[in-house]
Amino acid sequence: MNGHEIRLGPLADVAVGVIRHPGATVFSMLHDVLGGRPQGVPPEWRGAVRRALPRSDAAFMGSLIASGRGWVPEQIVLPRTLATMDMATVLEELDGLDPGLLAAEVEFRLGGDALPPAWRALVERPAAFVDSYRRLLKAAWECVAPWWSLTDDLYGREMERIGVAAVAGGLETVMNDLSTSVRFDDGLLRLARCPHRRPAGSGWRRLVLVPLASGFSAGMYSVERDDAIWIGYPLPGLGRIVERQEDPAPVPDDALALVLGPVRAAILRHAGDRPSVSDLASRLAVGVSTVTYHCDHLVTAGLLRRERRGREVRLRRTDLGTSLLDLLAR
Repeated sequence: MNGHEIRLGPLADVAVGVIRHPGATVFSMLHDVLGGRPQGVPPEWRGAVRRALPRSDAAFMGSLIASGRGWVPEQIVLPRTLATMDMATVLEELDGLDPGLLAAEVEFRLGGDALPPAWRALVERPAAFVDSYRRLLKAAWECVAPWWSLTDDLYGREMERIGVAAVAGGLETVMNDLSTSVRFDDGLLRLARCPHRRPAGSGWRRLVLVPLASGFSAGMYSVERDDAIWIGYPLPGLGRIVERQEDPAPVPDDALALVLGPVRAAILRHAGDRPSVSDLASRLAVGVSTVTYHCDHLVTAGLLRRERRGREVRLRRTDLGTSLLDLLAR
């Protein structure tokens, strides 16, 4: 597994928090829209954001993301305080960013004379980059804000879910359902495709979870801070917001899909070998939050049940689910 391994120890001994941060969500979208780094942004959202962005600023940022080996300075993604914020505060923090320190960090991380051309331009004119980035973030936010306003309940439920899991000793299960790129086992946190160069040593640090309302496979991680590790992951239930805004999908010709919808029908079919949520997300090429959302409905309907196998939660068809599958599937 390429990435980092961090020895955290038992999660019961780790301070785990959740923050709601619009800047992180917007930055994740920009990675998808401009940088060719898929975050599972719904096509309608992707197109709307792309049309809203100033062309010259978008081209420059796209070049940076594409040529930076996946790394960007953390100070333009999340605030130093790792606290819940509104977008006005995020933009105010950006106004206070020191361009000289930003340029120095880029040179240190990406290698001085070996800098790709786009990053060389940032180092030579860091103040111009900060102005460009602020314009880009503001334009993207004006497009994203209506969707963001619909996520209040989802964020409230997610914060409650993490809190209940922490009290009930279920954080390990939560961690392993965040994303296919995050695994926690026996005190060891594994992050796949984490681009940062700094060694991820052991020792006590806070763990901060950052749900992203940008896409079904959204993910960002950082192990660079001395005080905390933060993990961005898809906001559970995001499919509800997307379904409110999308036009009705074409009617499928499969009887099971006609009754349940194509995603739930596929989940019910695959549940025969008792997969995990992450397994289903990989097989169906959708986000973990989308699978979780549809599984919740199937469980409520009595067609699917969750079963614990050691540290994992597996999905299994009920007798009712099997009967429905036998009756309708072709």
